[in-house]
Amino acid sequence: SGGPMLAGHVKGEKRSLSSMFEAVGSYAAGTMTEEDVYNFEIGNVRKRKEPNMITLLKMPALFLGMLAVFCCLGSFFIRENRYESGHLGETVLFGFIAYYFLFELISVPMMVLGAKLHLLAWVWAAVVAVLVIASICLHLGMWREWGKRSGGFWRGKTAAFYVMLVLIGIQLYFVAALQENGSADAAYYVGSVTTNLATDSISSFDPYTGKALDFFNIRYVFSMYPAANAVLCRLTGLHPLVVTKVILCMMTVVLSYLVYAQIGKALLKEKQMVWVLLCFISVVNLNFHTIFSNASFLLTRGYEGKAVLCNIILPFLFYLGLRMYQEKNGKRVWLLFFMTGVAAIDLTMSSMMTVPVAMSAVILPNLVRKKRWGQSRLYLLAVLPCVLVLGVYLLGVRGILQIPVVR
Repeated sequence: SGGPMLAGHVKGEKRSLSSMFEAVGSYAAGTMTEEDVYNFEIGNVRKRKEPNMITLLKMPALFLGMLAVFCCLGSFFIRENRYESGHLGETVLFGFIAYYFLFELISVPMMVLGAKLHLLAWVWAAVVAVLVIASICLHLGMWREWGKRSGGFWRGKTAAFYVMLVLIGIQLYFVAALQENGSADAAYYVGSVTTNLATDSISSFDPYTGKALDFFNIRYVFSMYPAANAVLCRLTGLHPLVVTKVILCMMTVVLSYLVYAQIGKALLKEKQMVWVLLCFISVVNLNFHTIFSNASFLLTRGYEGKAVLCNIILPFLFYLGLRMYQEKNGKRVWLLFFMTGVAAIDLTMSSMMTVPVAMSAVILPNLVRKKRWGQSRLYLLAVLPCVLVLGVYLLGVRGILQIPVVR
């Protein structure tokens, strides 16, 4: 029927839901046998395949591979005198922001120009490969130092640390194996990935109906998160449901707690109390559920861009505000603010209003307190991407601006 429901095949030809209706009518008219109708019936139901060994190996490989890529991209923000293993989490978070920042810059022009998904996949794979190789070569000393110190990571950990691991493990198991969400948003995110793959296009078809679009949907036009997920599916061969509802949900949980860990390290004098903080947050997430709470998005809708926004992006902005207050990261903090704004748009268009407000809440008090009025232009630059997207969106919903689909 199009969109997230791909067509079946009968006698080598594509058949859809409408074909099934026609077959029933033909049988009633006496022009089709019962056996032919049965062939349509089983042909239109795509058989569910159990995960094979290759798929089961690909899943952890993609999960760990993405963390490794984030780490490599984040290494460009770490100075030579900051090789301590305690900054590995910060490095991964910086790399996460860089990953979706760069993807937005590359994918949006290709989408507007009508490029195919397979071309985007190979271009993105090449860019990531070059950056990973450059990171390994330029920061070889950092990797060696982290490797030497990783052996002592487990020493001196309190009981709270191991309780934290158990609680986070429960959440990972829940999002990977137990969650069920059949909302319209779920259909959109999974359907977008499936439709992009089936049509080898980038946001050119309605994921609900499969209809070819004449103009890009202004509500989602700059949110390239589904396209990024389709690229992962294209490169790995994994099913969209596996990538979106298993791997990315688990990634959202892990990165969320990495952000909270960095906030805890910045605020708490006793570093062991960080594990207690994460235990407390875990208990809250496991027990505090309303329709739109952070916990609900984290544990039941972690594949959505809004879940990444409220559980990673907004806490990360708070963390950057703390680093600014503590005079750490120097000028890099402004670059990270700017990149976070662009990456947030890539994840969800909801960021166009939420992120500028969050940035203002953490940046302006710092500027006023330290009387650094000259940095106001950097603040304006940081919120500029979201403000521009908001302007395009308002023009679009009023019918003043439309972006045509190129085929």
